[in-house]
Amino acid sequence: MSAISPVPVPSVKDRIFTLTKLFRLNPRVRAISGQGNLNPEVRVSTWIRTWFLASGRSVTDDLKKEMKAWERIKDDNELPSDLLKGLCGMYLGLRQEMLVAKSEDEFIELIRPRYDGYQACAQAIGFYEKSRSELHALMHRYYRAKNSNPELAVVTAPGWIPDKPILIAGSRGSELKFQFETSAERPPRRPKVPDLDEAFHEVRQTLSLKSEMTNGETYRPLQVEVTQAGLQFTCGPGFYFDYQDSCEILGAELAGWMLKNPGLAPDPNSTDLPLRKQVEDIFNLRNRCAVLGVSTLLIAVDGNRRGKYFWHERSQEVAVNPGSRSVVPSGTFQPFSANLGSHPGDFNITSTVLREFAEELLGADDFNDAAKHPMSVRDCEELRPFLSQLDEGRATIHFLGIGIDPVTTVPEVLTAMVFRGDLLMRSVLEDFTPNFEGTFGTTPLSVEALQYFARLPNVHSASAACASLVAKHYDYLLSSPNKSRAA
Repeated sequence: MSAISPVPVPSVKDRIFTLTKLFRLNPRVRAISGQGNLNPEVRVSTWIRTWFLASGRSVTDDLKKEMKAWERIKDDNELPSDLLKGLCGMYLGLRQEMLVAKSEDEFIELIRPRYDGYQACAQAIGFYEKSRSELHALMHRYYRAKNSNPELAVVTAPGWIPDKPILIAGSRGSELKFQFETSAERPPRRPKVPDLDEAFHEVRQTLSLKSEMTNGETYRPLQVEVTQAGLQFTCGPGFYFDYQDSCEILGAELAGWMLKNPGLAPDPNSTDLPLRKQVEDIFNLRNRCAVLGVSTLLIAVDGNRRGKYFWHERSQEVAVNPGSRSVVPSGTFQPFSANLGSHPGDFNITSTVLREFAEELLGADDFNDAAKHPMSVRDCEELRPFLSQLDEGRATIHFLGIGIDPVTTVPEVLTAMVFRGDLLMRSVLEDFTPNFEGTFGTTPLSVEALQYFARLPNVHSASAACASLVAKHYDYLLSSPNKSRAA
């Protein structure tokens, strides 16, 4: 075993804090720490423990000895050679010469490519998250020639928006058709983020110090087929990181381009957006690893057809569309249970709508553990009174159509859920409380109010399309459920 010797590191604390923000945690070390992200400014004791273990040292239970060593390191501006080596092993790409650079100018020069790359990516992601309405306006025009329904905020192919809403849940509803393709080929892997040699989800994890982003299982949409019997969906296995690296990166690429080209619009016939150019045919879902969103406009009406519609203002803490307004409930079509490969019980839109309704509005946490302990929406106690209304035909869920978000190219199923009577008009409203995802609101129901909501700049594209379609079919949706046609 080589002897441990002190190594001078000027401004050691500041350099460590800077470098641990710029370099990604080694997956092997992530397994030791149990953290998706690890930063000495946020999780000090966990970081110290992980650092010492990664350096081959043992640690005490209370970490007092290790914390004293850390204070001594900061005071002396010296790192024991084993801890220096261990620190470089903790973060991918972190080199010893960066830490021991003799001057600040030399240190900055060594980290400049990495720093500039992260700064550019951070600015693009920040602009993407805060300027969705501007990005949407550009991309809606970008795809206008391909859009069968340009009056909607989403991009659609012929046949994706039915002439009338289709009843999928209620006394006479029938679900849309799904197929599962186990052996679906994955599209070509995405290139790394320029100057960083990392996947987009890795960069996002590093930039967000409190990120707990995990690579959960999804159902990857592969095909939407228009048949005489209606729309049929084909899905395959997918993972959340693939979606980030395949679709969310397109929003960041666009934001980065806009920051460099203020006041201009990207040319669909050029290579302005090279990553987007790779998925030029956005109706060919096999060229990327998307997820399938499900957006639902919730409506409550009384016997006189007076009612309310519900909306959600997303918090800044969520990973997707922070700060935007959306219809509610909204979520992702994904497995209810982990490690099954496919689960036929998942393959209906109604289950996803009801799961999101239970989680977002009723505060049900039953589904949080469902991946490990499978359950059905009918096992959720909070949903029982609402399921009864659906079974009795006093509530309905209608399929309005499907469209693609022009910024991320993610397909979204558009639905409307109508409850008739006082179940949603009175007591239950008191239980709709804010959570980490955001706050809820209601607006008196009218065609004009829905059309106004659809035009608001901070409303997500699928939510705007839902509101537009409900306004278009207002009388039909609020009529007796016995008049609705099934899928």
